[in-house]
Amino acid sequence: STHSYGEPEFAAAVASGRLDRAIFDAESEINPFAGWSAVYVPHSTGDLHGGANPAVEVLNVAQPVVMVGAQNVEAMLVEVAAGHPEVEQVIVAGTGGGGLGALLNYEAVVEAFPTARVDVLMDSVIVPQTQALLPDCFFRRISAGWPQSYPADWNRYVTRNQGQKFAGVYEYLAAKYPEATFGVLSSGADATVRAVLGRAADECSGTDRLPAETYGEALADLDTLFGEIGGWSLFVVSGEGHGFLTGEAPNIGELQTTRIAEWLNRYRAPSG
Repeated sequence: STHSYGEPEFAAAVASGRLDRAIFDAESEINPFAGWSAVYVPHSTGDLHGGANPAVEVLNVAQPVVMVGAQNVEAMLVEVAAGHPEVEQVIVAGTGGGGLGALLNYEAVVEAFPTARVDVLMDSVIVPQTQALLPDCFFRRISAGWPQSYPADWNRYVTRNQGQKFAGVYEYLAAKYPEATFGVLSSGADATVRAVLGRAADECSGTDRLPAETYGEALADLDTLFGEIGGWSLFVVSGEGHGFLTGEAPNIGELQTTRIAEWLNRYRAPSG
């Protein structure tokens, strides 16, 4: 990371109104999370909240980069869990890179709240199931600061042969935590995610957005996978928007907003 995030940055986020929209809108009649407590983890230190390395060599960056997103989350969990020992439910949610952070830190949250139901809600991000969309060169870049190992029980729960080993994360969590609720929320042609995935093309030299049709096929692959492994649900919104949980996606309309809220209500009902 090249800069810190502190009280001034948080105050600016509050002043901008970003933390009063969508799932943070305490006055909304359709927000299923109105009235809930929220813990805001704003900064991923460039590692999708998964880093545990204070000196990562990054392409075209002169100095080593501090990537300690996972350690930041662990420090937060110690404090929050101590202050809320009797919490009954936790939803680990994130938009974009934060959605991957929800996956990467799920088990840490489970450990921090051993008596609570812990669910995952990924917004505007996916883990592609094909090697073409998640090739080795691209995965090495996004995981540069992560611990270079998988859970010891990974092979016990992951039985499918995905293109990239990490793509098995959906099956791993669904099989290991069958009582939890997991979900992915995405637009059908998310322009932001397609721009990121487009960099994986041509041996990670791509500059164009991934075609919308190809992204749609990736979503269809996920939908099929979720039907097979259970535990996970996919909700697709029309358009190219990005950031539904935070209200960043523009002009999605009242109908789609209501449908998203109805889908999110699954997190309020008993799972299983």
